[in-house]
Amino acid sequence: MSGQNWNRRIAVFALAAGVMLCLPIRTFAQPTKSAGSQTEVPKDNGAKPANGTEPPPAVPPKDVFDRTSARAAMKSFLAAAKAGDHKKAARAIDFDSMEEPPDDEERDHLAFKLFDFIDSRKTLNVELISDNPEGEFVLLPSSDSEGLIEFVRGSDGKWRFTADTIEALEQRIDKPEPLKKDPGPEFANSLSNARATMQTFLTAANDEDYALASRTMNFSLLATAPDEIEQAEFARKLKAIIDRMQWVDYAQISDKAKAGPFLFPVDAESQPIIIDEETDGNWRFTRETVARIDDLHEEWKDKPKVGGSWLPSWTHTLLVAGNEVWRIILLFGAILGSLVVSRLVRRTMQHSSDRLEKRRPIVASFINSLGKSLVSLVLWLGVWVSFHWLVLDNVVEGIVDAVLGVLFVLAVAHVLYRLVDAVDVWIHNFASKTETKLDDMLAPLVRRSLRTTIVILALVQIASILSDEPPTSIIAGLGVASIAIGLAAQDTIKNIFGSVMLLTDRPFEVGDRVVVDGHDGPVESIGFRSTRIRTLEGHVVTVPNGELANKTIQNIGKRQRIRRTMDVTITYDTAADKIERAVEIIKDILENHEGMHADFPPRVFFNDMTDTSLNIFVVYWYHPPDYWAFAAFNERVNLDIFRRFAVEEIEFAFPTQTLFLAGDPNRPLNIGTAGNGSSSNGAGDTTTSSFERLPVSADSDGRGDHGNESSPAVESDGTDIDAIDA
Repeated sequence: MSGQNWNRRIAVFALAAGVMLCLPIRTFAQPTKSAGSQTEVPKDNGAKPANGTEPPPAVPPKDVFDRTSARAAMKSFLAAAKAGDHKKAARAIDFDSMEEPPDDEERDHLAFKLFDFIDSRKTLNVELISDNPEGEFVLLPSSDSEGLIEFVRGSDGKWRFTADTIEALEQRIDKPEPLKKDPGPEFANSLSNARATMQTFLTAANDEDYALASRTMNFSLLATAPDEIEQAEFARKLKAIIDRMQWVDYAQISDKAKAGPFLFPVDAESQPIIIDEETDGNWRFTRETVARIDDLHEEWKDKPKVGGSWLPSWTHTLLVAGNEVWRIILLFGAILGSLVVSRLVRRTMQHSSDRLEKRRPIVASFINSLGKSLVSLVLWLGVWVSFHWLVLDNVVEGIVDAVLGVLFVLAVAHVLYRLVDAVDVWIHNFASKTETKLDDMLAPLVRRSLRTTIVILALVQIASILSDEPPTSIIAGLGVASIAIGLAAQDTIKNIFGSVMLLTDRPFEVGDRVVVDGHDGPVESIGFRSTRIRTLEGHVVTVPNGELANKTIQNIGKRQRIRRTMDVTITYDTAADKIERAVEIIKDILENHEGMHADFPPRVFFNDMTDTSLNIFVVYWYHPPDYWAFAAFNERVNLDIFRRFAVEEIEFAFPTQTLFLAGDPNRPLNIGTAGNGSSSNGAGDTTTSSFERLPVSADSDGRGDHGNESSPAVESDGTDIDAIDA
């Protein structure tokens, strides 16, 4: 808002204040009311004041405790009772219709009882109550008794709870229902320790089965033995006392059968509620506790309940495996929260590592390794915190502690295992500054030694946790056991150690294409005993890990590029300028070719003159190593070379072989003489026009003799040659 607007508002406010100060005080006086609620006539007989203004109309004071309808009365009652103002809440009850209206203190107590009853009915929806100010009667159905809550509109137009509602409430409280069912012999198991007794009592009381809850109490110290109804009333009062004293945490109550008495409230100066073991071996609320219930109820009945939670009430009353539902929710919430936190920590550290990678690589590697490994540690912390909120018996608690101990060792080992990467970066950084190659060789050995040590120590610690033995005993036992096992199962141990070496050295992974002993194909699985390879023909080859660890493995799947090497051969009658042109054509085709990497440019050289051709050496690399894309690219290169050589009239050379046949009567050999009627064949070559047939000697069976006779040389391209004397 601008300064001018503020100045204008201040001026208007000052002017209005000045006018109000100038007016007579009686101008703003409220008219008084008579007994008949009629406005009194002023002494000046209604004459206007000297300044000509009229008095404002009378405004009745606002009733903050609204009872204009049944719904408004219910809301006002609940608001006052929740605030602890039971005197104000009692204004919503029609006590005047009772035969003997109670005093103020009793009215406050009845208002408290009514609120306690309504508050226990979680299904009651206030918004469904009639909001009509007219009418005379509103009946609210309850889940267990029709017409238990009634509203009536009085002669003054205000709605209140009827006197019958209060009388029915007192009758219901003073005379609870008898035992719903016989608890049976298994009920004794629910009194085996202090925790079980408290769980049994609260579970029955939350279900309003006070008769069953009273079975957890010792009434022997009372002057007169109470009947079932009176026992149930004691249980109801004890439940009300506990609800207002302290929130019950089952994890703080011992579940051991032989333990000291449990005192409640926990860690309080006064602990009047006691659960102790009796002569029959069952744990109950002691007779001293039961004897003081009436006094405790008078002391605590008007106090608010403790342990308010934003969770629904059933999460505190419903038990799953001896745990309230809210504990189960906390378990999953803690695990989910730890996962979210670990992801955030990992991303934050990854971002920091990326920023420091070039400037401080060692620190960046440390942060990156720590960020990757903290996921498991943070997750373990979330599980550890959540499990400590669960209520577990001794056996399950021992198992959970052992599992959490093992998970903690694994989490710490994972952190240390990852931090070895930072040590490795530091060693390589140091080795790169030295001239000797020894430290370059030691760097991977140090990394593997550290990781192997971490794994061994983690396994020893896990064995110590599971066996409850010190690590020294575990190491000594491993030494003796290793000798016996090594002699009995040499091949099996060899394969297991081979699998460990394969997993540690990682010469290949599942899915990599490898070549081992001529078997070419992708790795399907790596087991403890053997590794399976699916060959390109579709067969499955199983290789024991002990043998595989000692073999030469060619990992085709890990190659970064595919190289092609070829020789382009041209004929010897090719001129020098065309040879240069052929090299230029190939270089032009491969310049900035598909899949080219800047560090691996193509190479083309006229490198050799063989006995049959002039050789042009070509080598190039294809990135990434996609074989089928590489094959398609090779096809395009071959076609381009073929087309462009044809345009430049550069001929490809290929090896030729000349055969001479002589002495075969079915295939006579005609030899012409140079210059004797020779004629051209149209291709630049000449052939003789007359031929002489060579004499062929025949053997006894009529076949031609090709024995020791020499045959004349005949070239396949049809050029003239001199006759050779047979």
